[in-house]
Amino acid sequence: MEARLERHGSGYVLIVERQLDHPPQKVWRAVTERDALRSWFPCDVEGTWEPGAELQFTFLRGEGE
Repeated sequence: MEARLERHGSGYVLIVERQLDHPPQKVWRAVTERDALRSWFPCDVEGTWEPGAELQFTFLRGEGE
């Protein structure tokens, strides 16, 4: 897995690249469907799920702010 943080204007973008042994359709569902994301991601993602939208990540088990 490779990850890098890049500055874009007044904000930052985190880019993570990883090779997965699953079909693209399954991976896409895992990162774009809220119920599928909850099964592996430690946060609830709040906001409008569209490109460029501002999102808030709420840790479900109190791991962070």
